[in-house]
Amino acid sequence: MSQGAKVVLVVFVVLMVIFVGSGVLLAAAVARAGIVSVQVRSSGPDGSVDLDLPVPAALVSLALLGVRLGPHLAWDVNGVACDLDDWGPAAAAALEELAGAPDMVFVDVRDHGEWVRIAKRGDTLQVHVEGHGDEVEITLPATLLPQIAQALD
Repeated sequence: MSQGAKVVLVVFVVLMVIFVGSGVLLAAAVARAGIVSVQVRSSGPDGSVDLDLPVPAALVSLALLGVRLGPHLAWDVNGVACDLDDWGPAAAAALEELAGAPDMVFVDVRDHGEWVRIAKRGDTLQVHVEGHGDEVEITLPATLLPQIAQALD
């Protein structure tokens, strides 16, 4: 094998190691941080919607780094105003404690064909809402809760 071919082979091997290694590191980071999953199932007269949106929790963490939600989180839904300015610290403290809480169901309400359930299982917080042919399931790693708490406080 000529000297030039050896150099090309070494460069190729080094590039492949970098390429494969960065993929493995990315996969390990995603596996460690977990996945935030949003699933929406809806069926109605206009058709059905089936959405499954997995987002790496590391991306959510990055987004939360520069965001403080407390002073900016205010909205009006059907005439009901919500402003977390005064409740931000309390919500932050509750989220901090949820991360280390044992497995449990926090909310389980069924009424008039609708169902809301918020539970913690293992290292995952699960929010399930169902009613009138629609279903929404949100799961997020409990390790993300303190970061959300910091954004609220």
